Amino acid sequence: RFTFMSRRAAPDDAGASNPCIGLTPLDLITCDRDEAARERHRQDLAEQRAFRDFIYRRQLGDEGERWISSSGRPCYDSDGVFLGYRGVASDITEAREMRAAITRATSRLQQTIELIPEGLALYDPDDRLVLCNDRYREMYPVVADMIRPGVSFEELLRAAAARHAYDLPAAQIEGFVQERLAAHRRGDGISEHRLQDGRWLQVNERRTDDGSRIGIWADVSEIKHREEALRRSEQRFLSMTANIPGVVFQASFREAAGFKFTFVSEGVRELFGIAPEAATAGIGVMRRRIHPEDAERIAAAMLRASAQLARFDAEFRIFAQSGALKWVRCIASPQRLDDGDVRWDGVIEDVTERKRYEAALKESEERYALAMQGANEGLWHWDILTGHVAMSPRLAELVGMAVPDPTDAQRLYAERVHPDDRERRRAAYRDHISGRTPVYACEYRVQDGSGQWRWLYDRGLAQRDAFGRAFRMAGSASDITARKAHEH
Repeated sequence: RFTFMSRRAAPDDAGASNPCIGLTPLDLITCDRDEAARERHRQDLAEQRAFRDFIYRRQLGDEGERWISSSGRPCYDSDGVFLGYRGVASDITEAREMRAAITRATSRLQQTIELIPEGLALYDPDDRLVLCNDRYREMYPVVADMIRPGVSFEELLRAAAARHAYDLPAAQIEGFVQERLAAHRRGDGISEHRLQDGRWLQVNERRTDDGSRIGIWADVSEIKHREEALRRSEQRFLSMTANIPGVVFQASFREAAGFKFTFVSEGVRELFGIAPEAATAGIGVMRRRIHPEDAERIAAAMLRASAQLARFDAEFRIFAQSGALKWVRCIASPQRLDDGDVRWDGVIEDVTERKRYEAALKESEERYALAMQGANEGLWHWDILTGHVAMSPRLAELVGMAVPDPTDAQRLYAERVHPDDRERRRAAYRDHISGRTPVYACEYRVQDGSGQWRWLYDRGLAQRDAFGRAFRMAGSASDITARKAHEH
């Protein structure tokens, strides 16, 4: 039973007397329903054992229910006779409430960070783990058993390296560890690393005012895989365009800003003598290479094509880096984008040789026409791309018709050919156009104006572009009816 109690331990309304004097410690427990704890304390008292931090609740006057922590040790006289207990009691209500509040806050914080899809970890100023979410543990399954409060960052890092978590050669591991440690301790940026299982992690760490470090670990594998696929696609595209003769380009047009190249293939070096990066830096560097007599025409045609979204197809002259004059052909398709810009996808090919062939052919045709004016020859010229055929008056005379319109000449002429010879004539054309024969030559019959059949010896030569494709053909036809009659 209590023989003395300080005023702080007595109820506020106790007055001069202390109602606790004479009571046992168990009598003071007025609010506690923990019978097991009371029983243990009763046994301690009965067996005269010391006790420490026996916690219970009691009513303290107007202060209401309070939590009390009590400790005591037994006292004996000189003969070893038990005299009672001497001890202290403390009101720990505020401390318990604070701990409860901290526990609730910690629980809410833990629940909150568990909702974060990325891994999150907080390390204290001594670089030891304070808290983390489960996602952080999932990021490094090989050391998940070690990720617990108190473990140091370096300990985890080295354990992960020793367990082959990182996709690095053994010779590079220590260098990576040192670099990763330095970045973590600085806590001032973003780093990325690849794991052995193929995943990519991005780490964004920051240093707090007290020297702690908080980090976010994000799985960026999908982004990395897409970046790698895009890089491979770009490499394939660049490799492909580098092997295409001429220049492959993409440009954008905006009315206020004009034209700008967004991509130019490596072919621009050979054709223009300009580096691709110089061409994309400003369209002026290529525009200045256009022959002054063609520049205004080409600029106007480009503006019209952009306004009308019409296919652009033009030939013009340029000056190469060496000063040589070249003919080029530009073909492009403008397309309006959602933002209002017009995107051009196109190619520029060198047609200098073709132009030379055309000039030489024209000169040859003129000489030939002049020489054939008095001869028994019929001349023809076929534009393979359009299908138009130009016939000389003599050839029209041989087949008994007036000089036809070029757009319909091919059909009208074919109708004059003897049915038994038509397929052989077509086969001879196909063989030459496809390159299987060096020249076109065929003997066949045609019907003249009187209804008689004449034998013609038809021959010609195709003109081809840089790719070997025939785009034009010219030739002549001779009347060999007399020779055929003599042969038979």
